[in-house]
Amino acid sequence: MNNYGLLGNNISYSKSSELHRVIAKYFGFEVNYELIDIKEESLEKYLKNKFYQGFNVTKPYKETIIKYLDELSLISKKTGAVNTIYYKNNKLYGDNTDYYGFKYLISYYNIDIKNKRIAILGTGGAAKVIHYYLKKYTSDVYYISRTRKDNLTISYAEFPKYDFDIIINATPIGTFPNINESPISSEYVNNKIIIDLTYNPRETKLMSYTKDSYNGLIMLIVQALYASKKWGNEVKINKRIVNEIKELIENV
Repeated sequence: MNNYGLLGNNISYSKSSELHRVIAKYFGFEVNYELIDIKEESLEKYLKNKFYQGFNVTKPYKETIIKYLDELSLISKKTGAVNTIYYKNNKLYGDNTDYYGFKYLISYYNIDIKNKRIAILGTGGAAKVIHYYLKKYTSDVYYISRTRKDNLTISYAEFPKYDFDIIINATPIGTFPNINESPISSEYVNNKIIIDLTYNPRETKLMSYTKDSYNGLIMLIVQALYASKKWGNEVKINKRIVNEIKELIENV
């Protein structure tokens, strides 16, 4: 049995343990998967612990983890963010399977992103990966942050002045247990397409503002499948498998 873990802080809401156990059972292998809720000063200790054969990384360490790694994938180099770590030739490799998860989500729900004006709420690791993917289809993509940092960023104060087609929430706001919170108020949604990377709860307060909304569960499942492949497990990825795993994890 191989041992894996999710490195993060304040991550009790995470379904990653259940998801990776579901994936392992589905494909006929066994895993031990732990939520490793730690402070940053403990990251290096866990990375050097040979008890684990690989890790996922979540907030707030998708960027800070990089300094402890030996090699990065092209996506992680371009975005400065890592969500999957694996060992190869006694080296620590960092990759970002969020890219494949988000790409799959867009295809799965047939969301038209070409030449759309898109707002990404947040500027963390997931936001950067999504921005990197979207730039292939539209030049009109902006981060929304508390302050304007550069030409790619709009402050929340400026946000109402822009008419966006799609709003993507890449912040933890609205995640369990803070389910009554939303990063923006309903008046700024106006039946736009909402993609909320949150998957717990299934419908966030932000999603409730419009009928055209999607949570991040499909992205979570697909990034986990790609992570499991990076760890050397024999998994396959297609729509039937994703749907069956989705049904299984929703019933856990």
